[in-house]
This record gives sequence, structure tokens and C-alpha cells, in this order.
Amino acid sequence: MKLSNKLKQFLATPLNKLSLSIEDSPVETHITRLYRELDKHEIMFKPACYLSDEWGCPHQIPLIAIPFYLADAKLSRYEKKFTGVPAETNKEIMMYLRHEAGHAFNYGYKLYKTKEWQTVFGSFDRPYTEHYRRKPYDKAFVKHLPDYYAQKHPDEDFAETFAVWLTPKSNWKKKYKNTPAAKKLEYVRRMVEKFGGRSPLKASVKPDWPIESIRITLKEWYRENSNKKQKIK
Repeated sequence: MKLSNKLKQFLATPLNKLSLSIEDSPVETHITRLYRELDKHEIMFKPACYLSDEWGCPHQIPLIAIPFYLADAKLSRYEKKFTGVPAETNKEIMMYLRHEAGHAFNYGYKLYKTKEWQTVFGSFDRPYTEHYRRKPYDKAFVKHLPDYYAQKHPDEDFAETFAVWLTPKSNWKKKYKNTPAAKKLEYVRRMVEKFGGRSPLKASVKPDWPIESIRITLKEWYRENSNKKQKIK
């Protein structure tokens, strides 16, 4: 791929020097929408969001990490150009935000430490692996993110269940009626009813791997995240 000198210079910029911010960025609208959805269900806790290298709610920290490129329209376009994978659509951004909000709610109120949570979803301490058996027709799990993500780990199962419960017009009561997944959705409803009006047990924490601490350049980022068909020289 032949690049202009101007673009080469831009690609040499370290991520922490891009001067990116959520405020007034394209992704801020989606965060506001998430908070409104939480408000609708009278959930006091609004997990803070920050820019990082990928989606996440790491190390049981009730904060939401958002890919840095979603804070800038040009960088979002470059994702497809330099990695071969397009940036998330507006719909996908909301799906990820609801999922991560599920993690944040779980961690913020330490639900995963309770006996009931472990009975409903399984052991939180189960080994976390990228390789898991997908069961497309298993009615014990909701379907939200691709690849039957709820089946990956009990932690992901809760986050996916929370996301389906939170999604407007998901019609979860009808869709999952008389299924094992319905019991999980009902658990989420009860926990929100119980804890939604309370401040989280763990709210003020330090972000993990914020954009301000990432020193690799854009070029290095794209090289690490590009598929084999795309090369940057």
C-alpha cells in the first residue's frame, strides 16, 4: 500500500499523543444513550468510560474501556483500511456498551462473589479460555454478541444476559419464555431491583491500560491488528 508522506507522518504518532477524548467525540452519544437506558431502569450506577486499545471491563474493575478509534471518525475509517476489519457500527457499539455495562454492574456490586450468582451462572473462577464449545441451540444461554459469546464463561454469560435484559424492545420475556435462560434474565431483573438504587461497592478505581499510557504508534497498532492480507510498509 503506497502512502503519502503526510499519512506516513500521521501513522508515526504514538497513541498517547493523538489527543483523543470521549467528550464531544462520536462515541459520546452512544454512552449518553447507555446512561439513559440505565436511568429508565432506575439504575443509579453509571459506569465511567475511558479510551483504551479494546473493549473491556478488566480485572473486576467497574469501568468500561472503549477502543480509541471510535473517538475519531478518521481513525474509525482507517480501521477498515489498515486492518481489514471495519470499525463497529452504531448498533454494534451499543451492543458492546450494554455488554460491558453488565460486567460493570456485576463487579460494582460484587454479585459474582455470591452463592446465588454462582448457582445461576457457574463458578466465576472457572479457567478463562478463548477456545470453547459453541452450542447454537442451547436454550440455557441468551444470544447477544456474535459467536455465542454467553457460552464462553460464566462472567460473559452474566454480561450477555444483562445486555439482552437492558436492550430496548428485546422482548426477552416472550423470546426466552420457558427456557433456562429465562431464569438468568429474571435473576438480572431481581438484582437490578435490589441494587439499582444503591451506590456500587466499588466505584472509584484506576483505569487499566488507558490511551494516555499506550506509547506504540498507529503504524505499530495497525501492524499488530491487521489481517494477513493487509500490509503496511
